This record gives sequence, structure tokens and C-alpha cells, in this order.
Amino acid sequence: MDLKVLANHLYEVGYLKRTIRSGQRGLLTANLTDTVASHTYRVAIIAWHLGSMVKDVDPNKLAAMALFHDLDEVRSGDSDWVSKRYVKINNDQINKEQCNDLDSRLKDLVVEYDDRKSLESKLVKDADVLELILTLKELSYAGNQEAKNWLGGINFNREPDKYNQLRYVTTVQGKKLGKEIYDTDPSNWWHHLSTNKNL
Repeated sequence: MDLKVLANHLYEVGYLKRTIRSGQRGLLTANLTDTVASHTYRVAIIAWHLGSMVKDVDPNKLAAMALFHDLDEVRSGDSDWVSKRYVKINNDQINKEQCNDLDSRLKDLVVEYDDRKSLESKLVKDADVLELILTLKELSYAGNQEAKNWLGGINFNREPDKYNQLRYVTTVQGKKLGKEIYDTDPSNWWHHLSTNKNL
């Protein structure tokens, strides 16, 4: 491993901390904490948990795949659903140029994820969608009407559906977790921790 190549790679990865996710435009918000890096972090955690739910799947592999699933966005940017209609991104070229001089296992993970044929890659894609659902749920609870519409499919020329975004989730484990995410309040995790005493 050429350490100079690795050092440059690590600086490149740092760009993801400053790459704002483009879906915010459609959500009519400007949240500087919603970066590709922050998104990737939660996707990796979700992917690890999904992997732990499936026999003979290594959750560590899923977490690693999730960490690199949006690496190409350093060079291409994060395209939202409207942009994808008009912009063609050469992911193969980006992956080749980003990964060829690094450990071959990195490229293997990126290619496997992009091919979306293995159960592992499908679970990581589900983690990607579930992270969006978590973000939409948090934004809707903060009063963002557009996020609430995205969650329920309202104003998208289809019948309202409480679990609208779950149509993009393909695995049984992902659908079960997604339903629970929809049905759980974003602040519920800390309610039993709240106290007026300083322990």
C-alpha cells in the first residue's frame, strides 16, 4: 500500500463532511448537518444491525460496504431525484479512478454494492433508504410539511400511504425495521432517561 495514495484518499473522503445532501432542496430546508458523511455514518450503523438479523451474513461486511456506498459522490456530487432525470454519472469511471490504487477489497465492496445482486448489497441499500426515512421522520416532527408529504406519499400523484417510503425497501428485515421506524417517535429514545436530578 502506497501511503501517499492512502493519505490523498483520506483527504478526498473528508469532502463528504462538506457535501450537503441535495434532497434538502426538495424538502425546502437548509440543514448543514445533513451531509453525505453524516448520512453514511447512520447508514453503516443501520446496515450492521440489519446484517446481524440475518443468519450467515457478516454485519461487519455490511458496515464496511455502507461506509463506502456513497464514496463516488465526492466526485459526482449528491444528485437528487430530479437531477437524476437529466444527469448521467459515470460511476464505473469514478470507482475505477478512486479505488484502483487502494486495497482491492475496497473496490470489491463498491462494485458489489453497485451491482445490487447479493443479499448484502440489498441490505445496505435498504439501510440507505431507512436512513432517509429516519431523516424524513425527524424533519416532519420538527414541522417540515414537505418531509411529512414524502413519508406518506402525499402530493405525488398516488394514494396516501402511511408507509410510503417502504416501497423502496426490498428485504424482509428492512421492511420490518422500516415499519418500526415509521411507528416510533423520534424523541422516544430519551423519554425514560429524562430526570431533574444530577446523578
